[in-house]
Amino acid sequence: MLETMRTTPDMSPSTVHRRLKTLRKKGLLHFDIDAQDNRIKYIVKTDLTDRYFAHMGKCMDSAFA
Repeated sequence: MLETMRTTPDMSPSTVHRRLKTLRKKGLLHFDIDAQDNRIKYIVKTDLTDRYFAHMGKCMDSAFA
């Protein structure tokens, strides 16, 4: 998760962390904890994320058709 927070140079790590927590509360992602090191968390998309982006893709297709 720290790597993700550092990849956006124009946002502070605390802002990225806050947005990740918001996306988790909305069900768009979840955090998997590493089996060997519980300090490491992996950001994982959910089925809701896939459905959301599929819907947005259809909206984009219809907007440009």
